[in-house]
Amino acid sequence: MAGHKRGPRFKDPDEPRRQNSRVSVLDRARIVDVYRRGGDLKQLAQALGINIKTARSIAATDRQTLLRDRNRDDVKHSHKLYAQWLQSDGPRTNYNTWCSRNFGRAAKGQPAVHTTTTTRGANLDIMACMSANSVIHWTAVDRVHWAVFNDFLSDVSARVESEEPNTEAVFIFDGAPAHARAEQAALANSMHSVKRLPAYSSFFNPIEVFLKFNAHVMAYLSERPDLVLATPQGMTKKEHRPSLLLDAAWHSMQQIQHVDCAAFDQNNFSFVPAALREDDL
Repeated sequence: MAGHKRGPRFKDPDEPRRQNSRVSVLDRARIVDVYRRGGDLKQLAQALGINIKTARSIAATDRQTLLRDRNRDDVKHSHKLYAQWLQSDGPRTNYNTWCSRNFGRAAKGQPAVHTTTTTRGANLDIMACMSANSVIHWTAVDRVHWAVFNDFLSDVSARVESEEPNTEAVFIFDGAPAHARAEQAALANSMHSVKRLPAYSSFFNPIEVFLKFNAHVMAYLSERPDLVLATPQGMTKKEHRPSLLLDAAWHSMQQIQHVDCAAFDQNNFSFVPAALREDDL
């Protein structure tokens, strides 16, 4: 009996195969950085919402390419300019926004507006703003896109203005797709502004803080199996899961202390001397 040859994976035989195409360049850099420092890839993968096998594959196959790109002369010069700004203006502000992204699937030419989840149910995305002292503001959303992020940025600006009126504040974030129109956000004071991180930046990466947050969420859920398995009367499973995750997020966010934010802030400035010298990072 003649064997049947399996057809190509893609409909178009000329379409290239792209490994790990749903992982952003920034997240790839974070994976490589944690791998080089001997960090916990499993925890990082969970925090980024990436399969651990994918994270290990990126660490094994892409680290040299990423390191070469992040140490190009133009990239190192952009790091130097950012370090110079940080030395002159940054210490007066130290506000940071960060969000994680989920990716969906859609027909060719259409935006991926629906998040594909596992059989366990839909997850929540957490957006948070932190300073050197504490988490200033956070919220949970079903999906992060530019309009949601801009609303969040406006809320953060309003809170900063209410707590410290007429104080200069710079909101710093990376080049994630959800941040594409951040300049359009309605800020509460003309003294508030936004600033993007340079490509492959080592500055303002709060992943360690969110690893702690994620660990507390997992612990909270594992310590309460009855709440996880039992759906309250009058509520569907689809409604119960986000409610439970939101409760876990609220309790876990309280575990982020001043010492965690201070350590994160100090780590930012540890890259300044090398960036000013335009060394490899």
